[in-house]
Amino acid sequence: MTNTSTRDSLRFSETVPPGETSTLSVEMEDPATIDRVRVRLYPGTQLALQIRPVVRINDEDEILIPRLFGRNYITGDGDTWNLETSEPVEQGDVVAVEVTNTDSQYAYDYSVDMTLDRAGGSGRSLVGMLAGVFN
Repeated sequence: MTNTSTRDSLRFSETVPPGETSTLSVEMEDPATIDRVRVRLYPGTQLALQIRPVVRINDEDEILIPRLFGRNYITGDGDTWNLETSEPVEQGDVVAVEVTNTDSQYAYDYSVDMTLDRAGGSGRSLVGMLAGVFN
């Protein structure tokens, strides 16, 4: 049986040592749209982790996903954030998660899951229209 789903996911997860910034990234092989970003901060982090999910279009342009106002990062303690977005990515773009641990003593874990729709952009509109015609 062939998988015809256009949905995919990326998972970024690690332990960030005290006082350090860590980046996990993946270069996109195909165009897609990032539909959802789920950020999990485990209990005990006490706002020490600053998480920045980003898309790097080239060496100079960086887009926060989702768009954040005020603080340019996501933080918490024992929180899970399910954030809807609609950020297109193209082949060669880099999807990354930058995490800064502001605590000077303890390392902390985090996880970020992103849901992708490979029928992004104009292809996504076409798929939606065709589905409406044939349903």
